[in-house]
Amino acid sequence: MSDDRPGKIADDLYLARGASDAAHRCDVNLQLGDFDLGAALLDALDLRAGQSLVDVGCGSGALLRRFAERVGPGGRAQGFDISPEAVESTRQLGLVADVADAASLPVEDSEADAVSCIFAIYYHDRLEAVLSEFHRVLKEGGRLVVAGPALDTNRELYDFHKQATGADPSDADKMALGYVPGEVRRGLEVAGRFAEIREETHTNRVVFPDALDFLKYWEATSLFARTPGANLEDGRKILADAVGPRTLTKRVSILSARRT
Repeated sequence: MSDDRPGKIADDLYLARGASDAAHRCDVNLQLGDFDLGAALLDALDLRAGQSLVDVGCGSGALLRRFAERVGPGGRAQGFDISPEAVESTRQLGLVADVADAASLPVEDSEADAVSCIFAIYYHDRLEAVLSEFHRVLKEGGRLVVAGPALDTNRELYDFHKQATGADPSDADKMALGYVPGEVRRGLEVAGRFAEIREETHTNRVVFPDALDFLKYWEATSLFARTPGANLEDGRKILADAVGPRTLTKRVSILSARRT
């Protein structure tokens, strides 16, 4: 019987395969998309110069760098990730980062003005413990922002994957889709430790310059990794007659709240 716990899936995808796949997807979504996710997150976080931010699941640091620029030299932006590889990549950008579990952060009580967790929270086995930890490290009135894929995201990618492999979205995708506006929001409401809970959904239209770039993106997804028999050659055959760029419609849910 397979082990389908979120933590085990995260280990298989993120640690065993290396964090480079996640970094590649993040870079593509930020660089080729028409939606500025960083700007939307900064607005939701309500960050100002001189403040302190904790970014949980910082990955290779692309978004943490935006946050650090906003708080400036008088503030502090620090990232945490379970992957030593990701932490090292973040440090190479000149940013502060350490290896840590989301439910046990090496941060003092009420230290942070803001906490962010972007495309990561659904890979943890204990949501309640994670939300409790976020509450602990936030100052009273501090801002929490969590983001993840909406239910109606990636339709073009899932259709392509079905053509290439005959398979539906992977277990990892099914686990993540709608998790932030669903499970995370319910967790915040039930706990009663957060107020002013707000939900936004944005569209990011990602246009790939050519078929090869699209295939590289597909290869870096959980779809490819979690589907036995998936191979690039089958994907190339489907794209052989395609003309012009390939497009993905990404839908992002952003949930924000204030610590009571």
